[in-house]
Amino acid sequence: MRLLLALVVLGGCTAPDWSREAVDNLGFKEIKTEGYSWFGCGEDYAFHTKFSAINPNGKHVSGVVCCGWLKGCSVKF
Repeated sequence: MRLLLALVVLGGCTAPDWSREAVDNLGFKEIKTEGYSWFGCGEDYAFHTKFSAINPNGKHVSGVVCCGWLKGCSVKF
């Protein structure tokens, strides 16, 4: 039961709007957020959101946007 509760809580630790904005600011298009990312962000980030998009060169890329309350967001590929 505790594991299920932890999964539900962590699944809510995404920031799709902040993530889209961070990726859009890099010039990416067709941005899709894909939920919580278990890996890719340090423990000092509160929100971990997977994404896929088309980069300015027209290539499909995916990564994670890591956001913190006072840190802003970082995009990682």
